[in-house]
Amino acid sequence: MLDLFYVFLFISELLIWLGIGRLAYLHTKGSKGWAILFGILATVLVIVFWAFFLAPKADYRLAKLPRTLLIALMSLITGYALYVKEDRVFGITILTFATLMQFVGQYFMAAD
Repeated sequence: MLDLFYVFLFISELLIWLGIGRLAYLHTKGSKGWAILFGILATVLVIVFWAFFLAPKADYRLAKLPRTLLIALMSLITGYALYVKEDRVFGITILTFATLMQFVGQYFMAAD
């Protein structure tokens, strides 16, 4: 049962990463090519940041409380911004599912 929780925890991480990329795509004015480029770039930057500071095997992993608050803040802001930008289903999914999963997973289940 715990393995299933960790699968959902990883899915919520993917949702946050993709949500930030989608948000960059929606905020880009101009051609669709630039929007796609900025969406991919934003996603890659978030993944690199996550790998260095938030991932379970990160070399410079943040402490439990700051890490939990930062991830919750990232998912809340991303979800709300997507909701405001008319991507309501994805925004609400990140606001509820991803935030809850990350908070429980990072604060209560993470091995520090």
